[in-house]
Amino acid sequence: MQRLAVGWYHSLAIKTDGSLWAWGYNAWGQLGDGTTTDRWTPVRVLTGVAAVSAGADHTVARKTDGSLWAWGANWYGQLGDGTTTNHLSPVPVAGLGGSPISDADFTVTNITLNPSARLAGGTFSAAVTVKNRGTAAGEAGTLALWVDQPGVPACDAAGGAAVPVGTLAAGANRTLTLDGLPAGADAAKSLRAFIDHTCVSAEAYDGNNQWVKPYNVVP
Repeated sequence: MQRLAVGWYHSLAIKTDGSLWAWGYNAWGQLGDGTTTDRWTPVRVLTGVAAVSAGADHTVARKTDGSLWAWGANWYGQLGDGTTTNHLSPVPVAGLGGSPISDADFTVTNITLNPSARLAGGTFSAAVTVKNRGTAAGEAGTLALWVDQPGVPACDAAGGAAVPVGTLAAGANRTLTLDGLPAGADAAKSLRAFIDHTCVSAEAYDGNNQWVKPYNVVP
């Protein structure tokens, strides 16, 4: 690691390759991954970072090109973007910024399961929202799901499904619904969704691309 920073309940690290990673509490977007989801493992936020500093609920980073970026809580204008709007992804500090992401960058931001009570031996559907958090349009590739998994997710469980996402404009969201997913036997389970990626059991360093959702199957 090159540098570390800690806020009240979130942490950040710059790797030797200049990439910035964040994890912990994320209610105000202080991790900068485009969501308000708490992260138990590091997610990549920026590349080309030289320095980072964390406040209670916001973060500021200086890139190697000298530009300054901030994200998270902004009630008193602490992000320096000329507003008091909270930001879930890096925004340029007024007069000091460049571009945080140079091209398309896709992430899973939400999963909703239906019906709310999944019956053993039945099927259910998953509505998965994908976002292009980059600054350019791009082809998002394939959204892949692994369902009917134990509480600790893996990639070798039955019940996989996949659907192409298509092209997403910069900042755009698209929700895709996958039907007929097998509930399996009654138990506590997990669903893993990946966009533009292949499922990997240990995914500590590519969290932006995936979402893990726990759920229950009842008799």
